[in-house]
Amino acid sequence: MGCQWIKFYSFLVEKDVVAAEQVERMRERVKKEMPQWQERARRHNDPTITDPSNIWI
Repeated sequence: MGCQWIKFYSFLVEKDVVAAEQVERMRERVKKEMPQWQERARRHNDPTITDPSNIWI
C-alpha cells in the first residue's frame, strides 16, 4: 500500500503539484513506520482480540 502512495505522489511531483522534498519525507516515514502499521493491521484482523482498544496499542 505504501508503494502505491509513493508512486502517486511521485506523479504529483512530475506535475509540480507537490515538492520532491515532501515525497522524500513521506517515503522515509513509510519506511520507518511500516512495521508498526503492519502490526496494527495484523491485530485488527486477529479474531481473538475482542477489545478494540488493544488493536491500536
